[in-house]
This record gives sequence, C-alpha cells and structure tokens, in this order.
Amino acid sequence: MPTVQLSVMPHNLTCWEEGASCDDCLEVLRENQTMIFSVADSSVMAGVAIIFSFLGFAFNLITITALLFYRSVRQQITTPFILSVSFAHLLYSTIILPLLATRFYTRQSESAAWTGLCKVFPVLFYLVLGASILSLMSVTINRTCILLFQEKAQNICNVKVRNVVIFLCWLLPLAILTPSTFGQYGQVELNDYTQSCTIGPDDNGRNPKRLMYNLFVFLPCTIMVICNIIIFAKLKFVPNSESVSENRKAENIFILMLFMVFLFFVLTLFPSWAVDHFDKCYKHPTIHAIAYMLNWTGVIINPIIFMVTQRSYREAVRGLFKKLFVEVKNKDAMESTVMHLDDFVKEDSNSS
Repeated sequence: MPTVQLSVMPHNLTCWEEGASCDDCLEVLRENQTMIFSVADSSVMAGVAIIFSFLGFAFNLITITALLFYRSVRQQITTPFILSVSFAHLLYSTIILPLLATRFYTRQSESAAWTGLCKVFPVLFYLVLGASILSLMSVTINRTCILLFQEKAQNICNVKVRNVVIFLCWLLPLAILTPSTFGQYGQVELNDYTQSCTIGPDDNGRNPKRLMYNLFVFLPCTIMVICNIIIFAKLKFVPNSESVSENRKAENIFILMLFMVFLFFVLTLFPSWAVDHFDKCYKHPTIHAIAYMLNWTGVIINPIIFMVTQRSYREAVRGLFKKLFVEVKNKDAMESTVMHLDDFVKEDSNSS
C-alpha cells in the first residue's frame, strides 16, 4: 500500500481533510513538533492565563492572610480546610498558570529549563487538583458529621484530627504521582502537539491518571453529592424555633457556600473532561482551548464565593485592610515626625 504524504498545518484540519486516521494525524504533528492550537488560540490562552494568575494570586493570598490573622475565624472548625483549598489555588496561580502562559506564548518547550520543569509540572498539577478536591470533600464530610452527631463530632473533629486529615489530602495524591517521575508507575512525557507535559503510560502500559481521576475526582464528587443530600434532608427537619433560627440560617449559608464551590468545580472541570473524551483527535482545537480556560477560572471563583457568602470572612478581610491602612498611616506619620525633628535640629544648629 503506498504511503500517503500528509500536510502539516498549525492544526490538524488539513490532515483530516486528506482522510487520514486520528493516530496518523497526531503522529505527523508529533514528528514535526507542530502545535495543535493556532497562533490566535495560543495568544488568547496565554493572556487569559496571565490575568487569572494575577487575580488568583491576589484573591487567594488575601483570603489566606485574612483567615489566619482574624482570630474568631481562624478558630472555626472548617477554616483549616478552607485554607487548604485556598493554598492549593494559590499554588496553581503562582506556579502552574505562569508556566502555561509561557508555554502558549512561546509555542515551544525546547529550553533546558522547561525540560527540567516538565518532570515536575504534571505531578504538581494533579497534586493541586487532588488536594483541592479532597480538602473540599473533607470539609463537606465534617459539616455532615456535625449535623448528624453534634456532641460526638465536636470531640472527634478536634485540631489534631483536622491537621492529620489535611496532611493526608496532600500526601495521598503525592504518593500516587511521585513514582511517575521515575517511570515506575506511568511516566512524564511531553505531548508535542499540545506542548503539554503530562503523565502517560510507562513501558508496561500502566498509567496513574485513571486511578487519580477515580480516587480524587469521581469518588470525592460522589461522596459530596451524598453528603449534600443528607445535609439538606437533615436541615429540612430541624425545628424552626427562635433559639435555633440564627444558627440554622448560618448553617444554611455555609452549606450553600460548599455546594456552590462544588457546583462550580464540576462546571469548570466537566467541559475539559468532556472535550478530551469526545474529541480525542483534536478535530476542534479551539473548543479544547475554551475548556482549558474554563478550568482555570476556579482560582478566582472560589475566593469570590467565600467572600460573598460568609460575613465573617468579609469582616476578616476588612479587618486586614484596616490594619494595613492604619500601619501605613502610622508609618507615614512617624516618618513625617522624624523629618520635622531633623529640620528642627538643623535650624537649631544653624542658629547656634
């Protein structure tokens, strides 16, 4: 059978028009190191990644700082889990998004620096994803236990237990992903046609990505759906006496916050998963680009949800900015006083 010479374009539309198979088209792109995304798509993704990086860094850093320095909020049972989620998004904003912006802007990854980062990037990417969703699942389970077993839950969910749970939220994804950097369970590889460092199958065909998605995405999502059903069912039968109305209102708002975070997590992750599943051959690269950008919005959506729904969080942020403003004002006043004293000393020495 004669070999068909395929054309190489910024995307694989020409290849598909020539009637080649999916594997043949992607292999041509790999051999020629041709990026699947057009220059326009790459430029837009680079710009969006930079914007989200700055906003995500600012929003999550403010959230973390405010919750840590506002004592009444810091002592709440659920605050450590919210801090864990915010810290995961802070890492995503400060490390992953700038690397993605660089990748899409330059449209190549041949530098030695990127080659070294390529070993770490997918591990960090999936670590942040896994830790974030596990932390969100943990706080949802925590609220469910408090509603169902109020007195016992207070004793069980103590500071030590919370710290252990958060530690495991970060340790478990790291333990599964680390062998991939050494080629023991999957291996880190560069996808030439997307210029993406990802985890692929090793020499024995093993790939931890399926296990990762099952353990750290689909299973936590299922657990959170069940917990939310239990929570709403429990709250529905809480008596409406005046003594519990305020507590019930606060509880409802917090549960609404968790549900909104979970809902937006699914809405931002699902398009990327769906596009990868139904368009494995990248016939529509622009749709893949849109799905990528939707996935990045989580770094700014969650802090906004936290602040909009929780009055105590807003008070913490206001207190943080007020304290910073007072300190800056006092510093300016002190510098002004020192300058006046210097002028007075100079005038006194001149008169002498």
